[in-house]
Amino acid sequence: MAANRNDFSLRNEGEIDSAVLLSDPTISLYSLDVDAGEALFVSTPPDLDLQAAPFYYQVQFACAESLYTVDLDEFVELAEQIPAPRALVPVHNIGRCGSTLLSRVFARHPAAVSYSEPDFFTMIAFQRTVNDPRDPLWSSLLRAGMRFTFRGLPSNANTGVVKFRSGCLNLLDLFLAEFPSAAHLFLFRDCFSWVESLVNLTGCHQDQSVLPRDKFGDYFRYFNGRGFDQCLLPYDRLPDRLTCVERLTVSWLIYRDIVDANRASLPDDALVFAYDDLIADSRSCVERILRRAGLPLDDLPNCLDAMHRDSQEGTAFARIAPDSPTRYRLRREDREQIDAILALHPGKPDGLRFLPVFPEPVE
Repeated sequence: MAANRNDFSLRNEGEIDSAVLLSDPTISLYSLDVDAGEALFVSTPPDLDLQAAPFYYQVQFACAESLYTVDLDEFVELAEQIPAPRALVPVHNIGRCGSTLLSRVFARHPAAVSYSEPDFFTMIAFQRTVNDPRDPLWSSLLRAGMRFTFRGLPSNANTGVVKFRSGCLNLLDLFLAEFPSAAHLFLFRDCFSWVESLVNLTGCHQDQSVLPRDKFGDYFRYFNGRGFDQCLLPYDRLPDRLTCVERLTVSWLIYRDIVDANRASLPDDALVFAYDDLIADSRSCVERILRRAGLPLDDLPNCLDAMHRDSQEGTAFARIAPDSPTRYRLRREDREQIDAILALHPGKPDGLRFLPVFPEPVE
């Protein structure tokens, strides 16, 4: 689900002064242990560039040398000593929609530091429940976590960019409230190509497995968090057994409803992009994004060069070539399954637009 202390085999080697968490550049925020009431940090080799990693949490796990824990109250107090980045760019997304690619675009700009999927935020997202009485705690941890994530920005880089995992949409209302002046970006993808991309990623079409009704709650809460309990889809009208295509369609609708529920709170200057537009009109999209982030356009050509590369190369999420014989393409029966699930939703989405109407961006 998310990075946690059980990722490692540990032995206790004593205590250190917590002030080290503020000063040691090799120590970075890793995750959160809610049950223990602790924030988790790891140390990694001094030559490791976390910004260069397709996935922040994965390279932390792979290269971790030590794990450090600190009580959450002290964690929040320590964070108050860290200056917030002058400008913050949260990249909200549904996954498989160009968000990692956009993170690489930002990473090429000398005035920005861009991290892709720090899992501290993911852990909060999947711990949060509907009408959660712990929301004040989550809000304070988001503020503290953001400061620790961008602790020690280089003097020439005053913009922090954080691309979240898709499950962090469950924190969208808190992010909007806690960071109202941030340059919020939203990336999405139409339901049909999104499902096809995830089928290729997971290979779920090969095992022909189906999800029985009595497992719906556990499954969707695991993958989509509290969004399952907020989605308007009438679950009692779903088929008794869901194929992988149907499951993914439900997930797309869950994410859609999370964003739809927060549309009234979206800043007027929020930028919203579809994956197809980002790929087809890269220059125009990236230029608008850099302008909104307050970043100079001098490095636009270098940033655009990232659009021609596989941002997830070398990982399990790397692209499958369009002409690959192993690439799966949705069949007619797959599209019929998607259409049938979409038709159950009271909003009657066509699956092509993530939402019926987005606010027009203010330039």
